[in-house]
Amino acid sequence: MPLWTYIGKKVGNHKAYIYGTFSTMLLFIPLIFASNLFTSAISIAFIGIGISCIWVLMYPGFSDVIGSIVIKTGKRQEGLLTGIRTLFGSALIILQGGILTLIHLLTNYIPSDVPIEQPLSAQFGIRMLMAVIPMIFYFI
Repeated sequence: MPLWTYIGKKVGNHKAYIYGTFSTMLLFIPLIFASNLFTSAISIAFIGIGISCIWVLMYPGFSDVIGSIVIKTGKRQEGLLTGIRTLFGSALIILQGGILTLIHLLTNYIPSDVPIEQPLSAQFGIRMLMAVIPMIFYFI
């Protein structure tokens, strides 16, 4: 987290946020190929470094955006902008559930209370949910 705070102060919150989001997207690539608990844990630890950028710079970046909108329009609309951000966040939670359900249905995932060996198609679906789908959303 101190890394992203430093980068944010050095290049600006907006650019640092873009750098962090892009690096997080790239850090998901090794997770696609992780085949055991150790490599998965290492991959996820590196992803955490990238994601910390979002948590560190989200609110400073949002305040920069609000400040520039106030300067351009002369109106203070923090509540409206926060509401829009919350709406999109809530919509993404619903979309996440839909994507999870769709991928599991399409890849023949077998729900079970005990650990079982999933078919290769379901394993592919799980990899997509863990790495490919988040990469796409970070890219967007």
